Amino acid sequence: MITFNISQWRAWAPGLQTAAQWRQWSLGQRS
Repeated sequence: MITFNISQWRAWAPGLQTAAQWRQWSLGQRS
């Protein structure tokens, strides 16, 4: 799951353009 990285995500997530970006990334991680 992505929960394991949620903390770190929130740390640098602000650097992303939009939640859609990280959402797509998470989908890629799910494979």
